[in-house]
Amino acid sequence: MNSDAAVERSRTAGSGVSRRSAWIGLALIGALFLALRMPVMYHQPGGYDEDFYAVPGLTILQGGVPRLPHVPARNPESVFIHADHVLYSEPPLYFYFQAALYSLLPDVYGTARLTSALAGLALVACVYRLSLAAGAGCMASLAGTALFSLSRWFYFPAICARPDTLCALFGLLAILAVLRWRSDQRRRWLLLMGACLGLGGLTHFFAIIYAIQLGLIVAGSSRGWGRLVNPAVLTLTSIVVFCAWLPLIAMAPDIFREQLGNQLGDTSGGPMWLRAIAPWESFRYQLPVMWEHIGAIQCVIPAAALLFGAGLGIATRNSTLLLVGGLGLTAVYLICVFVGPDHPVYGYWVYPAGLMFVPLASALDAAARRLAQLTHRNSSATTPDPVHAIAGVILASLLGLAFLPGCGLRTLSVHLRHWNDINYDSPRFARALMDTLPPDEVCAVDAQFVLDFVAAGRPALLATDYPPYFRVDQAHFDTLIVSRHQIDLQLTQRLNVQLVRTEGIESDIFACYAEIYEPPAPQ
Repeated sequence: MNSDAAVERSRTAGSGVSRRSAWIGLALIGALFLALRMPVMYHQPGGYDEDFYAVPGLTILQGGVPRLPHVPARNPESVFIHADHVLYSEPPLYFYFQAALYSLLPDVYGTARLTSALAGLALVACVYRLSLAAGAGCMASLAGTALFSLSRWFYFPAICARPDTLCALFGLLAILAVLRWRSDQRRRWLLLMGACLGLGGLTHFFAIIYAIQLGLIVAGSSRGWGRLVNPAVLTLTSIVVFCAWLPLIAMAPDIFREQLGNQLGDTSGGPMWLRAIAPWESFRYQLPVMWEHIGAIQCVIPAAALLFGAGLGIATRNSTLLLVGGLGLTAVYLICVFVGPDHPVYGYWVYPAGLMFVPLASALDAAARRLAQLTHRNSSATTPDPVHAIAGVILASLLGLAFLPGCGLRTLSVHLRHWNDINYDSPRFARALMDTLPPDEVCAVDAQFVLDFVAAGRPALLATDYPPYFRVDQAHFDTLIVSRHQIDLQLTQRLNVQLVRTEGIESDIFACYAEIYEPPAPQ
């Protein structure tokens, strides 16, 4: 059975679900995702890297340029050197999407996160379409997609103000385009694929991972002169789209060189060519980090499904399933190689995770069909069979129960119980905190609340002394406000400051908490 036959089979498989009903099911998955995540997105303080990624959308509205006004770094090793003038250490597309949402909604972390959430909804739809293309029935595709939307692989990147989810979306869109191109060889799909690669590159540098993968697929699937022409069309299209960054770069090319050199020039993990040949050290670092972050069950099930999908693709000659499985496996390898053994990443993994859940849908479909055949002798692979659908629902429900721990229900319940409590509402908490401070006072603020200070027009610095980012110990400030992030990193022990007061609830990790310090009075 080839991939085209698999797609046709998925449309007529015994899932008992019409296409219209399937899209209603997909809409319900999206609605459930927003219902579970939106309250937390808008009430939680800032988190991992959001002190950098949530701010540039605001400065675009103010002056058209992404900046980090609270990070006036001048130490030469910083990836954000001169980022208070213009930010180049990350591509800008995500920030322009963010700016569009800031123009409509409040200037809070929840709005910054909404960019990722909306990209996540589109990513969920791509996982569904890929599952259908790989031969899974509508019911199994919906089940696999629902599990993906509940998983910790998706949970964190989709509610975090970082560009990972948007970048992964362009990757899966490019994969859908390459599947269409392989079926009819029309060049318009190459152009669409190249546009997705360029947009991915404008979103985050990890787009290089799927650019390499799809470039090799296009070259390997072409014949004759197409082996030169088709990769050239793909490459040129992606470069043309990526060049949309050039007008911004032309504003300050020296700053661009400094920031990008510091961002991409780190060789502490050894040369990349050596990591590509011997990636074991990178594997030993990155994979245990994700195992601890995601959890054993949610690591084992999708990884096993990925291997199953690759094997099933070979056994059934389903080229789409084999392709998706191969892309997922090589994405894991490439992430480890490119990132190296000394820098943890979490959001990048949403791209291979989306691919892992495609063969999981195929595995659910195959298991449900087998179970239906065992319990209903007249079951047919081409005849709609309620037993098949019921078996699929049972299997998907069992997997869903395994995915419930760690899916954020406890966090949601805490915020709903304390909905009107200011200590569980980060924007209100930050406003109340600002009301206790003189408006012209320079405040060094931890990641949890720094966006609120910047959005309010307060003179603010980021409270960190990490040299690759910013050294607040080399800057003047009147007040230091630290929360759980810098308390864990013991920033105050390295600065000459004294505690004035505390705000919030220290004992509850879901609540807002801040410690306010001041430098000692001059003698």
